This record gives sequence, structure tokens and C-alpha cells, in this order.
Amino acid sequence: MRLISTKPEAMASGWHPAPARQFSLMLKGSVAVEVSDGEIRQFGSGSVRFFEDTWGKGHLNHAVDTDEIVGFRRGAG
Repeated sequence: MRLISTKPEAMASGWHPAPARQFSLMLKGSVAVEVSDGEIRQFGSGSVRFFEDTWGKGHLNHAVDTDEIVGFRRGAG
């Protein structure tokens, strides 16, 4: 399990795939994630996400506010 802490402006920009199949637990902050079909979902504190878009277009992160983003990531394998 890995602790992640970042500012919204430091998030990956542009479309990108996940580096590996992984779970992500948001502890602080908010982020909106857009997937290749155009759907956008917003995630905040307490949200659990599962990324499995390890190839192709991937996803696009959108900053929701200026709060620091803190969370845990854990590989699915």
C-alpha cells in the first residue's frame, strides 16, 4: 500500500492509463475522473476507486478545488 499526497495542479495532466490495476482510497480532497466514453465522476474523502484502464486512452483527471489530495493506493494483484 502506498500513501499519496499531492496538490491538484501536480496531478497527471492529459489522458493517461493507470500504471497498474489498483485500488485508490481518498482520504482528503476531491478529484473528478473522466473516462474514454466521456463519463465524469467526482470522488472525495472516503471514496474508493478501482483503476483497471492500463492500456489505451486511459482517463483524465480534473481538479475540483485547491485542497491537497491525500489517499492510499494498493495494487490489485
